[in-house]
Amino acid sequence: MNDYLELVNNEDFIDICLYLTEDIPYEIGEKMEAIDKRAYMNGKNWAAFFDFYVKSYRPELLLDLQHDYDNGIYVGFYITIPENESRAKSYMDMIKELLEDEEKVYRIIKERGDEIEWS
Repeated sequence: MNDYLELVNNEDFIDICLYLTEDIPYEIGEKMEAIDKRAYMNGKNWAAFFDFYVKSYRPELLLDLQHDYDNGIYVGFYITIPENESRAKSYMDMIKELLEDEEKVYRIIKERGDEIEWS
């Protein structure tokens, strides 16, 4: 685990937790909002962004993917079954790769922000 992203195996769900107040997601969220004012990056808008991204670029991760969010956290999660373990790990890796390649995130906001269902 790093400071901002964690995979948690529970009895019922495999959670991928993004801690929004940590430096990296917070700073990227600020820049996303500077590009598009609708992209105020609370948990709900991170869910909207990741939902759009998965549907557009990583549809193999869609099956069983659900989203939850609260103040300071976004959680993508899958039902705990064997075939979802690798899917959850891939979803976490996808988030990590996006946050490590923030220019890709900004490009998506600039080019396709109108397609994202912001809150």
